[in-house]
Amino acid sequence: MKPISESTLQARCLRYLRESHPNIYYEKIINGNRAGLPDLRLCIKGKFVAVELKSLKGKVSELQAHNLHKITKAGGIALISNDLVQFKQLICEIANSLP
Repeated sequence: MKPISESTLQARCLRYLRESHPNIYYEKIINGNRAGLPDLRLCIKGKFVAVELKSLKGKVSELQAHNLHKITKAGGIALISNDLVQFKQLICEIANSLP
């Protein structure tokens, strides 16, 4: 199976959220806003969740890692995912763990 690009992974993750989780607020971050921002911002049952999506060969930059750490330190949830199945599992785990 051919590895998918980061943009394809983003599109599939957004479609999954739209079709399977209508109560989750989400937005895709446009890269022109500021370097190092996570690809997706979500609000799941009142909890801030940031997701950095990478292709299988992609690596998180130092700035991205720094920003994800800051999100976690501030009480949010920061995720890195390179696979749609993993993304679905992480979203479901978070949604099921919150009251």
